[in-house]
Amino acid sequence: IKKCPRCLIFRIIHLAEYSMLNVPNMKCYASEKISQWIDGYLIPFKAKAWMDLTDRRAAGEHVDSKNIRKNKNNWKGGMNMKFGPIEIKDKSNRTIVLRNATPEDAEDLITYLKVTTAETPYLIREPEEVVMTQEQETAFINNCLNSDRSLMLIATLDGKHIGNCSFNPVGNYKRYRHRCEVAIALYQEFCGYGIGKIMLETVLKAAKESGFEQAELEVISDNQNAIALYEKLGFQKYGTFPDNMKYADGHYASADWMMKKL
Repeated sequence: IKKCPRCLIFRIIHLAEYSMLNVPNMKCYASEKISQWIDGYLIPFKAKAWMDLTDRRAAGEHVDSKNIRKNKNNWKGGMNMKFGPIEIKDKSNRTIVLRNATPEDAEDLITYLKVTTAETPYLIREPEEVVMTQEQETAFINNCLNSDRSLMLIATLDGKHIGNCSFNPVGNYKRYRHRCEVAIALYQEFCGYGIGKIMLETVLKAAKESGFEQAELEVISDNQNAIALYEKLGFQKYGTFPDNMKYADGHYASADWMMKKL
């Protein structure tokens, strides 16, 4: 690659991110492999990552947690995001396991998105619009596992997937390196038991240890349970986006932007 400045990987990635087009044939030995990688992995991943971030912003819970500080030794920062597994107790004294999502979770995660979009009006898609393939979901999970700037945390109860919480960079520019977006959603039957709060605390701690200085999120303005939880964790509202979503029946919902210094 060094022999051909036209094929610098950063230039290619920049083009792929913002044009979403195939990279033209380059006159060097690296171009074919790089183009295959961008077409087969980077572009599908970027589209999936955007949908995933915007979809995992649902309900929070008015609950307390005491376990997060006890689990600091389970966080392994550095070259990639390796977390847990750790065990926590919810308000009903059930044992919940928090761990990295793995490629084996791909099918469950797609099902989770379809169910949660049907359960709550606070996500941006209808259930039939969850159309990612298992291969795309697997690629997204692998990217999180191999990144030191992203984390996909899942919660399980008796081996059953019950919810997700994640953080990802707002952008890849140096001027954005201090900012991350966080997102969370649980199946409705598991809301109100303290699980969401513990997951958020865990993710926020990991984000800080990864070098982020502030965490940001978007929440529908009438999602009062979620807003109360975010405020309890130190998030503050900085603005409102009017008519952010339009539902099938014609009514609109605004969204609040919230941020927390880490």
